[in-house]
Amino acid sequence: MHKLNKYGQHNGVQGLRIIAGDQARELEPYVSDKVQAALYCEQAGVTSPYEFVSP
Repeated sequence: MHKLNKYGQHNGVQGLRIIAGDQARELEPYVSDKVQAALYCEQAGVTSPYEFVSP
C-alpha cells in the first residue's frame, strides 16, 4: 500500500492518502472489520461499466 501511495504521488494524483480501517468503514460500511488501512483518493472512484450502461 505504501508503494502504491508513493507511485500515485509521483504520478501527480491529488488527494491520495493512507487511512485507518475505522476511517475506511466510515466511508464504506461494507468494508471488512479485518481491514487495518486503506489507500484513499478523494479525486477518484470506481464504477462498474456494466451497471453504468445497463438500462
